[in-house]
Amino acid sequence: MLLVWLAGLVWLAIAWAIHLKHGPAAEPYRKVDAAVRYAALTALLACGLAGLAGALALSKFIAIKLLLLAAGIGLGLLIRRQLAPLFPAVGALRAQGASEATNAAIADVLSRTTKSVMCIWVIVLLASFTGIALPI
Repeated sequence: MLLVWLAGLVWLAIAWAIHLKHGPAAEPYRKVDAAVRYAALTALLACGLAGLAGALALSKFIAIKLLLLAAGIGLGLLIRRQLAPLFPAVGALRAQGASEATNAAIADVLSRTTKSVMCIWVIVLLASFTGIALPI
């Protein structure tokens, strides 16, 4: 359990470094963070499916919760990809001021990411519900 806590704290430190650093300085941290997220996604998905199939001794509600958390991480990774066009548009906005092109680019990114973010909130609510609902 101590190793799990240490790994979580290291991941938190990496996430904090990404928050504080921008541009190329954050790139090594982003790569490690992405690797951790893909590993967590794979582990949660595998354990959730194994639990539902009976190959892993898990209650069904725990297996469902693991699958919901995997879906949340997967959507988070998707949102990172959807946000990629936002940063050049914000850079252009800073450098040249508002224009139809930057406004359209920003509006497009926000339109696409809003749906994914709302889905994450639904998944978080469902995962929370599985924690308080009667085990199924």
